[in-house]
Amino acid sequence: FGPIQYLMSDYGNIEGAVKLNLKNTYFPIVELGLSTCESIDSNTDIKYSTTAPYVRIGFDINLLKNKFQENRLYAGLRYGLSTYKYDYAGPVISDPIWSGDYELNLNGINATSHWGELVVGVQVKVWHNLHMGWSLRLKKDFSTNGNSNSKPYYIPGYGKTSSGTSWGRTYNLIFDINRGMKNKKAKIKKLYNSLYPLSVNSLLSLSIV
Repeated sequence: FGPIQYLMSDYGNIEGAVKLNLKNTYFPIVELGLSTCESIDSNTDIKYSTTAPYVRIGFDINLLKNKFQENRLYAGLRYGLSTYKYDYAGPVISDPIWSGDYELNLNGINATSHWGELVVGVQVKVWHNLHMGWSLRLKKDFSTNGNSNSKPYYIPGYGKTSSGTSWGRTYNLIFDINRGMKNKKAKIKKLYNSLYPLSVNSLLSLSIV
């Protein structure tokens, strides 16, 4: 949804992930992305901009009773981190008391943000190894270190900072390498059985006879 969201609003992101399958039940995951925001406040004409990468690490748990079916319903946790720079720029303001014109122009402000996420999602098989997935995320901002005179309007990978929590969603195209490995093992086993049809028990029976 990130690229589509950017076309329809003032921010968005694109990301990829690598997930490890442990017995179709536990799934450690690493998510890497690039996020951008170009926003102008309609009341003050103050512009905020940032573009930076982010990383999330965590795990998912398969909630379905049948763990080895092609589809999955999962819940999980994430820890997110982004180190970025942001800019604030505004129109020229005249001081009515002391006179003079002042322009808001803060560039390259360094910041580091940490947050956590609660994730719920589904994954469905589309064709062979190709799957599609959706997830809904509730995010909680832990801390942001940066300039004491300003606060970032948008954190890459997290979202807007208007409140202590943020909602997010993802849409994923997934290529399941694990399924391909299972199919390869099954074909090797089938080939082996065709070349050596007699089992160990059968050979022992023949020896005894």
